[in-house]
Amino acid sequence: MKISMRIVGVSAIALALCGCGGSEKKAAEYSPKVADGAALAVGFNQKQIKAVQERLLGEKAKEVSSSLMKNAPEEVSDVIKKAGLEDAEVRWGVVTVGEPKLKEDMDLDGVPEVMVAVSLDIDIEKVVAAFREQLKKEAGEELKETTVAGVKAWIASDKDLEKQKVSPTFTALDGKLFLAASTTASLEKLVALYRDGKGQSAAFSSFGLPADLLLRLVLTDIGARVKKSIPKPEETLKIVSQFVPNGDKMILALGALDFSATSAKDGGVALKLTLKTGSEKDADQLRTLAKTGLMPFTAQMKEAAKEDAESKVYAELLEALKIAGTEGVFEANLAVPQAVLKSLAENQLK
Repeated sequence: MKISMRIVGVSAIALALCGCGGSEKKAAEYSPKVADGAALAVGFNQKQIKAVQERLLGEKAKEVSSSLMKNAPEEVSDVIKKAGLEDAEVRWGVVTVGEPKLKEDMDLDGVPEVMVAVSLDIDIEKVVAAFREQLKKEAGEELKETTVAGVKAWIASDKDLEKQKVSPTFTALDGKLFLAASTTASLEKLVALYRDGKGQSAAFSSFGLPADLLLRLVLTDIGARVKKSIPKPEETLKIVSQFVPNGDKMILALGALDFSATSAKDGGVALKLTLKTGSEKDADQLRTLAKTGLMPFTAQMKEAAKEDAESKVYAELLEALKIAGTEGVFEANLAVPQAVLKSLAENQLK
């Protein structure tokens, strides 16, 4: 496994296993931000996610975390333990992706810029030592020490990564904020953003993770990015108009998409999606398409619900999904009660 993939894998598992508590000193100095050049931003509030998990599963929440660790590949669990991430105290995280570009054949033309910021207590030197110990067992991979914007950092590299012009680089600020990026130049932007407050994206200036928020995803300037990213966009998107009148023009006029999952007062979760369109006519057409498209699925679930309790839950959720919006904005809202969440979670654990 390449070191770049190992870093991603280990980080993902560590996040899943994380707990909360401990010192907040200096952690409060950092808040979720998005650097210039991002097209997509995904943020999560781990404290709120953990609170919801405990509310739904009780003691089983700890069992799930323990099970994940036990079932992880031995080499991955070893790195997690040696890196001191087994009881990592994750508070929040933000992952951003830059604008992708496609070739004439629609294949990806290079790896888009990726940046990661995770608020947690971390001994970065211990993490590096754990990775290096594992790398001794593998050939063709390196973890080089460097300096980025005056901060000690490490670059994961091998021949395959070099061919793709990718140089995954990571560091930590004050032992409270882990930063990683697809290139050294991108990490420099991250350090400047969080340490110096420079280079924040104007398009994502309102991006934040309030206390009651679990997850947020924002994609900005969709139409403009599609036009820049896809070769001959007008010609390529003509096929959409065969299914949706003026669908090609509708896509190229789309603005920002914003999806959020928020902890509700009744113990459930509120899901909300908004999409800015080019006009109220476009938004109304999308609303009509959504409502029309949901009808057969709802009917199908209702029929299945006669014999299946789980299908009944899904049928109720489809009926509860509200399609709305005004002034050129398409909006979808779904309130998922705590009882429904608990039932779905328990079914997944069976």
